[in-house]
Amino acid sequence: MRLFGYEIRRVNKNTVNGVPKVATWLHPIHKTVTEFAFEVDGKEFYTFKNLLDMPQRRYQRCMEFIREAEMRITSTELLELIGLIKDALNKGKITDSIIFLGAIENLTSQYLETDTYYRLFSCVFFDMEENLLDYDYDYNEYKIELFKKQPSTGFFFNQPMKKYLPQTDISVKDLEVYLKLTSANKEYLQKIKRDYITKG
Repeated sequence: MRLFGYEIRRVNKNTVNGVPKVATWLHPIHKTVTEFAFEVDGKEFYTFKNLLDMPQRRYQRCMEFIREAEMRITSTELLELIGLIKDALNKGKITDSIIFLGAIENLTSQYLETDTYYRLFSCVFFDMEENLLDYDYDYNEYKIELFKKQPSTGFFFNQPMKKYLPQTDISVKDLEVYLKLTSANKEYLQKIKRDYITKG
């Protein structure tokens, strides 16, 4: 198989006691082993056997997304809220500043913010059509939408995604609550931003 002009060589696809082993592929440029992770709607996704083998720019994005998943807020959202707080303080709108601070507190105190995990998964798991040297935001938006179309509890509970969650023995019921909280917090965030802009 050729990928971006490079030959990708299958290293291994055997069975052990009748169970197929994970298919692994050796990338000749990076000299790293990637392995089959899962399939969504007929599209196969792979991951680096060792995340440290990721090309540098993609690895930097991966570390950024891990931080965001741990903080439960994206850097963009955080910087936007900080900007709104500064703007409100400059205009003497203390109440609005407190509302935005409360939004940051709500987002960062969640147990699990699912959107940050979708973004992390879009970096960790790749298909054979994308450039592995960096993280293409436009292409990965397509992947995130594809992931989100799957039944969410099933998607998050599948390996290898489950091993990235903060707790691997999380229940389906709890995950459903976290998914609803993520959605509710996003809606609330949009509402307070709209209200602030409308008030001027």
